Amino acid sequence: MTWTRYWLTDFARQALEWKSGHWSGWYNGLGRYSQKAAALLDNVLDQCATKGCYMQLVLQHHGQFTNSVNPEWSDNPYNSSNGGPLSSASQFFNSATAKAQTKKQYRYIVARWGYSPNIYAWELFNEVNYTEGVAPEIDAWHDEMSLYLKSLDIHNHLVTTSTHNSNGLLSSMDDNTGMDQLQFHYYGSHLETTILSAGRTLDGLITKPLNCGEFGYDNNNYLNDNTGDHLRKSLWVNMMNRIPAQFWFWSEYIIPKNLYSIFTPLSNFMSTVDVVSETNAVGGALTFQSNPGGTNSLVLNSQSFAWLTDNTPNPWTGTIDAQGNCTNINGLGRYLYGSWQGNSHDVSFSANFTSVGTATMNLNGSSGSGNNSLQIYLDGVLKNTYGIANNSAGNYTLSNIPAGIHTVKFRSAGQDWLEATSYTFTNASQNISGNCLAYGYVGSQKAYGFVYDKSYGEWAATASNMTGVSLNLSMQVGNYAVEFWNPQTGAMTNGGLVATNGAGALILNLPTFNKDVAFKVNFQSPVPLELLSFEGHTEGATNRLDWQTIHEDKVANFQIERSANGKTDWQLMGEMKSKGTAQSKQNYFLLDKEPLAIGYYRLKMNDLDGLFSYSRTVVIQRPTSTKAKLKVYPTLAENDITVTYDNGNLLNDIQLADISGRIWLSEKVNITEGAYAARLDVSRLPSGVYFVILKTQQEIFTQRFVKQ
Repeated sequence: MTWTRYWLTDFARQALEWKSGHWSGWYNGLGRYSQKAAALLDNVLDQCATKGCYMQLVLQHHGQFTNSVNPEWSDNPYNSSNGGPLSSASQFFNSATAKAQTKKQYRYIVARWGYSPNIYAWELFNEVNYTEGVAPEIDAWHDEMSLYLKSLDIHNHLVTTSTHNSNGLLSSMDDNTGMDQLQFHYYGSHLETTILSAGRTLDGLITKPLNCGEFGYDNNNYLNDNTGDHLRKSLWVNMMNRIPAQFWFWSEYIIPKNLYSIFTPLSNFMSTVDVVSETNAVGGALTFQSNPGGTNSLVLNSQSFAWLTDNTPNPWTGTIDAQGNCTNINGLGRYLYGSWQGNSHDVSFSANFTSVGTATMNLNGSSGSGNNSLQIYLDGVLKNTYGIANNSAGNYTLSNIPAGIHTVKFRSAGQDWLEATSYTFTNASQNISGNCLAYGYVGSQKAYGFVYDKSYGEWAATASNMTGVSLNLSMQVGNYAVEFWNPQTGAMTNGGLVATNGAGALILNLPTFNKDVAFKVNFQSPVPLELLSFEGHTEGATNRLDWQTIHEDKVANFQIERSANGKTDWQLMGEMKSKGTAQSKQNYFLLDKEPLAIGYYRLKMNDLDGLFSYSRTVVIQRPTSTKAKLKVYPTLAENDITVTYDNGNLLNDIQLADISGRIWLSEKVNITEGAYAARLDVSRLPSGVYFVILKTQQEIFTQRFVKQ
């Protein structure tokens, strides 16, 4: 564990001040700081230093200043009934006397514990939206108190605060210069994706760093999860989206089920990761290359459970993006009311359907009275009407939604209420496919990610193995070392080296996994020059060599070498400089203006560091003309040979060459018409195979003989 929140609250004897008569006997009213409570914090902070844990010290919490949500105002020493200066809890945020008293305590806190680097942040309030203060005064109070803490704290600890489902209040504090970080809390269902959706909505409203300071299920179903699947998925998904989240139910869930080990794999995975410097902290959905099984299915959960509370906005509208996020999702309530009560009758979703899709309302229940019905519209046109029986549940679907941008509206058209826990869409978001979801960070040279099977249930002990899943990561061209991690056990396996393909994409083939898998991708080396092709052909009286490359990193030059037998005596025929460090395709060619009858060619590729490599060998055989009358005799010679030629083409020169390509004789001749005959002395030639080569402006003719 590296991070914890510690509340200065009376119910655990952690508050510094509280009214006299507290069950602990530790407190004596406002302004009298309990040294026993302070010593307790001393001890915990010492433990943090020993164990490398960083404390978010929560200075106030909502219950202390409310009569409704976890109320403790009746026992608060600020309450005038307890000898304090305030007649109501709401006055805490605007009373000069209360502010002065609060600043005294903050001065004491900073003086006593501000020395410690294990204080991660001062959290001014837990869920301040549940106090009885009004939003503008709460905002102004945070602005004043955060700046006051900054003025006291020479070690510049962070200052933060938190709300629960109060986007407007949290975003109003974004311009408070003394606030370093803002935190939201989330309780609901399908936690991994709904925390993500809520976080992204907030991330679009504020500029300060954001995290989820508390999360958990809104009912007790999670107690059925004996393997911690819902917790593990939530931790990994949101860490891979720059919205780290902290679980709440320790005493009810983690401790009795002994599930501490859920946190260790992620802690170890992140211990050497710096997503800011390595990937610019741009976390999000990853692109699948192949994701077999299932359909493109997206589930959006209703967020509010409050009865007779209108949606925000009302009528509610939301837009689904390519990653499956939906705007205004935090304002989507569970109930659609009929004509008998409430004004939230409609909810509408707009999406770009990638192919023919569906939209489904997942109805958890309906009223036991009244005449109830559901209407579903597509782009304003009524498509389906369902009569809903009393106390019924079920799934109600609009099918055959065409590809393209469309709006689907669900309307409670009857008399009483319908309870919709979620809405399911198929083919409504391009980056969700098959049975898997993938999130992570991709930089130019490093990538980190988490992939999980979304098809198994929240509390399922087992799931089917996923095979054949691959991702398409856009990264710098090169070779990459891959590690695969098991998020359930923390086991790491070496995935070997993977290179980007010719299109500049890293195709990451995931191993077979059960429920989930994580990965790290780390740049190792540039991909050396990739030779796409090396070909040769005749071109008039010359031979032409063409080659195409890609990824010319640290390439100095190219050299064409030629041999008469393809095995020995390779000689430099020509050279061409590299075009630099181009990553795109490059084309080159060289001409052999003195070709052999049969020439063997290879391409030598020289790096700047002195290393080199060779291409395959290309063979070019010069064509023979049916008109040519070249004869050489005897073919087994000792002293001389006779060469005759009868052709109308202009003859330029005659050569004798050995099998290695070495020229032993070269004479210029000029015959425009008729025949040519000559006796050549070969007595001094070493024994071996030779060629007589006659060249015209258009063709080359060769005949072979052997010198004994």
